[in-house]
Amino acid sequence: VVMSVVVHPEYQGKGFAGALVKHFIEQMRAMSKEDIYLICQTELIGFYEKYGFNYLAPSESDHGGRAWHDMRLDLCTR
Repeated sequence: VVMSVVVHPEYQGKGFAGALVKHFIEQMRAMSKEDIYLICQTELIGFYEKYGFNYLAPSESDHGGRAWHDMRLDLCTR
């Protein structure tokens, strides 16, 4: 479980977050995982879609008083 990943504002837009996501996906494939599920904030839905995650539904979580969304990456078909 990865609880949260944040890139410091001075380093945002330089590809670090994408590199972390790609590496995590590779590691999960190497471990023969079938799916990755995550929840993200509204503004990050498009970011995760770029890496193959599919939007599922609004999440039941209201952590921090924010809207969250469930997403899934099927590792068996990609």
